[in-house]
Amino acid sequence: MYRFFVVLLGVFLSCSRKEVLEQRQSSVFETQEYLEGKALSLRSSLFASGLRAKEDLRVSDFSYLSMPRLRSEDSNRGNLGVCVVNFAEDKGFAILTTGDKIAPIAIVDKGYFDVQKQSDHQVDTIIYQILSFAIEDLISFPDNPLQSPIEYTYDRHVLDSLGFDVVDLIEHKVHTRWNQSTPYFSKNNHKYAGCVAVALSQIFTFYGTIENPIAGRKIDWDGLSEESIRNNGELTRTSPKNLLSDVEEVLWWIGQNSDASYGERGTGMSSKKALELAQRNGFICNPRMQEYNLQEVVNALRKGNLTYMEGFRGEKDPSGQGEITITSGHAWLLDGYAKVKERTKEEEYELVHVNWGWGNSRSLNGYYYANSFCVNTDVGSLFPTTEELRTDNDIRNYEYFIKMSQVYPKRKRVKLVVKK
Repeated sequence: MYRFFVVLLGVFLSCSRKEVLEQRQSSVFETQEYLEGKALSLRSSLFASGLRAKEDLRVSDFSYLSMPRLRSEDSNRGNLGVCVVNFAEDKGFAILTTGDKIAPIAIVDKGYFDVQKQSDHQVDTIIYQILSFAIEDLISFPDNPLQSPIEYTYDRHVLDSLGFDVVDLIEHKVHTRWNQSTPYFSKNNHKYAGCVAVALSQIFTFYGTIENPIAGRKIDWDGLSEESIRNNGELTRTSPKNLLSDVEEVLWWIGQNSDASYGERGTGMSSKKALELAQRNGFICNPRMQEYNLQEVVNALRKGNLTYMEGFRGEKDPSGQGEITITSGHAWLLDGYAKVKERTKEEEYELVHVNWGWGNSRSLNGYYYANSFCVNTDVGSLFPTTEELRTDNDIRNYEYFIKMSQVYPKRKRVKLVVKK
């Protein structure tokens, strides 16, 4: 038997003061991972008795749902979308609004909601009616914003499901997951844009403050962000051509100003030159960089500022007597922080969220121990345990000469809504 929990009780009683909707300043759609996580949290909280542990609940699929009246005719009232999150093993589904206003509409503890199927089943018909009422109310009463009843972040759910109690959390901020090659970059038949260019371009896109970085060309930063978020952080070959052209030109522009050396197996460039470019375009940063300092990273994140990182991997002399030979380097971003306590050992750990700039499908973005920038490709864990971390001669263990620089605009952009 299905159990429904209709969260938007205020939908049917517009005079209700119960706060169950989250209002955003930006019209950028929430990321898929955020919405999936919110659904997991709601399902776990409302029907906890049916779960042995939070680890039992997983997402099987995510879809955006086509519904009438998702766009308000009044531009000042914002726009809405609807998404469906189905849970694995027939554990039900959640339906939430997306867009300018985020709200859980209904949570069901059993079954599967097929968005492709005609609404000829009783359950589907009921849900469609609920959605119609909800959307009508949300569009008609924009000045009565509601707040989500359950405080939730995707990062918190992931850490919790891995057996950690979250002591402190700064949700990761960057939701682009770009890489160095196509469809982002193929300028002049070069294969790789360079990790420095990818890291800096994601910073520029996150803030969106540079008006005209390239002479005679205005970059659609909002478009790049929104298109990436709709595709779980990525641009695709089917993304609008103007956006693909924008990102390629930005990557090329950074490279041309950062002593780029393009090669068949990779592209190298100067972090110092790249950060000087950021300075010339209204950003505060330190082109000379400094030693990695976790507390400064955390302080920056609390202010909404990102940290640009650089590190190198190398090989030790087999005898242990010689110097380390540096073999290659990498640039990446730190955009989140967590202090967690392991339930079984009662030990606390500090973690940082890393955006490696390697795309999405095998990006390995996630939380890592705060003083170890080692990607364990054998295990592929985004949250490696101490036993899983390797420290010597790892193909992706950037443990030498680790430096950092905060990068943020002198004037952060504020999106204003001007009412007619």
